[in-house]
Amino acid sequence: MKKTGKFLAVKLLCIAALCTVLLMLTSCTVFMSATNNPKTAWENFSEQISQGNFTAAFAMTQNGSISSQTGSENADSIMKSIADCYSYEFISDTKSFGLSAVQEISITALDMRKLAEKAVVGAVEDAKEYAHKNGSYKTDEEVNAAVNVKIAELLTSPSDCLSNAVISVFFIYIDGEWKPVMSDELYQALSGYSSEVEEIVSDCIRKMNEENSQKSDSTESTVSSEE
Repeated sequence: MKKTGKFLAVKLLCIAALCTVLLMLTSCTVFMSATNNPKTAWENFSEQISQGNFTAAFAMTQNGSISSQTGSENADSIMKSIADCYSYEFISDTKSFGLSAVQEISITALDMRKLAEKAVVGAVEDAKEYAHKNGSYKTDEEVNAAVNVKIAELLTSPSDCLSNAVISVFFIYIDGEWKPVMSDELYQALSGYSSEVEEIVSDCIRKMNEENSQKSDSTESTVSSEE
C-alpha cells in the first residue's frame, strides 16, 4: 500500500512536470494569431510613423510618448523628414516567451547628428568668410541662427544623412494585444537622434572659437616679436 502511494505520488509529480513543460512550450504561441502578433503590431506602429502621426504611433506602445527634443525652430520640418526617411526590416523570427516577445528589427532613419554636423560646417565657413571681411567672427548667436538656416536647407534632401541600427524591440501582450516597448535606444532612432543636436552644435562652435583664439594669440605673438 505504501509502495502504491509512493508510486502514485511520483506519477503525479511526473505528470505535473510534463504539464509544466507543455505549458512552457505552448504558452509562446497561445497569445499569437495571424492578425495579433508582434510583427503586425510593429507594422501598424510603423504605418503611423511613416504617415507622420507620431502621437498616434507612440500611443500604440506599452510605455511611450513622443516629445520634441530638437530645441529648434525646424521641429516640424524635422519630424516630416523623419517620417519620410523611415523604413524597417525584420531580420529574424520573433522570439516569444508567453506574454512577452523580442523581435530583431533593422531600422533606417534620419540621423540629425549627421545633418547638424553638415549644417555647422556650412555655417562655420560662412563665419570664417565674415571674419576675413570684417576682422572678427560672428557671435555664437549669429552662428546658431546660421546653423538653423543650413539645417532647414539640408532637410529638403536629407538622403545622405541616414543611419541604420539593428535594435532588439521588446513586446508585451497586454489588454488583448501586442505592444512594442519603447526603449531609449528605440526612441533615439525614431526621433532622429534629435536630442544630441544641440550638444553637437555647441561643441562645434566651441572648437571654432578655440581655433579663432589660437590664431589671434599667434598673430599677437608674431607682432610682439617683430616690435
